[in-house]
Amino acid sequence: MKKKLMALLFAAVLGSMSFAQVLEKTGVQNYLWTGMGLPTGTPNSAERAGFRWYGLIDTIQARVDVYQFTIDGMLAWGALTNWTDTSISGFSFENTAKKPVDFLYENLGHTAVADPGKNRRSNAYDKNDRYQDYGNNSYYLNFLWHPFTGFDVGIGTRLEWDVGPAPSYGSYTWEYKSHVHQGDLRDGNPGGVPVAGYIKYSNTYAQKAIALRYKYKDIVEVGFALPSGCSSDLFTTNFGFSLTPVKFITAAFAYEGLFINGSNLYTGLTFRFTDSIMLDAYLAFNDIGTNYSNAGKWGTGAALMLGFPKIGLYLRPEVGITGYAKSNYTLAVYTGAKLNFDFAKRCHLGCWVSFAWGAENSDWHKVKDSTEDNWFGGFIFNIRPEFAFDINANHTLAVTTEFQSLTDYKRDVVDSLLIGFYWRFKTK
Repeated sequence: MKKKLMALLFAAVLGSMSFAQVLEKTGVQNYLWTGMGLPTGTPNSAERAGFRWYGLIDTIQARVDVYQFTIDGMLAWGALTNWTDTSISGFSFENTAKKPVDFLYENLGHTAVADPGKNRRSNAYDKNDRYQDYGNNSYYLNFLWHPFTGFDVGIGTRLEWDVGPAPSYGSYTWEYKSHVHQGDLRDGNPGGVPVAGYIKYSNTYAQKAIALRYKYKDIVEVGFALPSGCSSDLFTTNFGFSLTPVKFITAAFAYEGLFINGSNLYTGLTFRFTDSIMLDAYLAFNDIGTNYSNAGKWGTGAALMLGFPKIGLYLRPEVGITGYAKSNYTLAVYTGAKLNFDFAKRCHLGCWVSFAWGAENSDWHKVKDSTEDNWFGGFIFNIRPEFAFDINANHTLAVTTEFQSLTDYKRDVVDSLLIGFYWRFKTK
């Protein structure tokens, strides 16, 4: 029993657990966040915006299980600050999709003073994130029916039904354990975004969708989904499958966008050597179809989970590689690790560190000593220590400090600092 509990804690601490829903069980959870920091800018620049307080964001979740039904939802509201050059000019009270990580890319320059919603992100931090913000809206609502054991029917805006492992993000974006994904590489081509190399691992087969799934114990899971936007004129579906024939190994497969051009394929494996040592491996292909030679990408990676329960220490290093179908684009690489140390019953230390090297366009270097000849793939360094204290079973206080330095493909350097304070309330 003790080993089983340790293994579950190990998976949860490192963000590798496959959740039944966003909120794991019946109850209420509330996160109140406030943050401050140094907006994105050029280090040591006299024109750089000064230290800012960003306001407050409250994210409340609730889940109710009644008979054969589950309702699961979230709503986020903020009191966000607006700034003139050096002082707060007012507050904006709004149902907000902004999450704490968004303020890591905050840039309130002179243009933003006139229009607070414009140019809030530095160009060097342009994420072009068609994937990364998916599901991170100002609310979600899921409705599930469980007609018999192992079978679920779901309708929702954020179902989070997935199979197999993928690169970690620590926790949901409104929670204090959240960290950057894939070293914070950007979605796009070299020269189109500051540091290119992000790839989607499509193991989440049902998100904003109507979906069905069946689970037989912990051995088999199979699921299908009709994603939002599917129509009779452009019919598509997603599906996922996982198999655990023995406790040692789980194999998973998923396909996103079946029957359409530009679909995504995923496969992954988990090896459980002991309750404290597990290895995840995964492979993905994006934009499969007639345009793959121009827009396609592939990616692979692995993560090793190590637990030392006697001293409360948990470590998850990971590495990932992204390749492009275009032969003139080089590989992008990232590596990172999350450390968690429970040095007392109620005290928890954690830290995420990552390094990412973006892809280059080899055509840049065909003309010697040209401007483009000096370009490279770019580089990102991110570090995010955190500390949490459990006041009791219901209340937790946490503080995080995140620093990121980015050198884009033109060798321009920007950095950002974000300090966050969290209060979490949850029912037992």
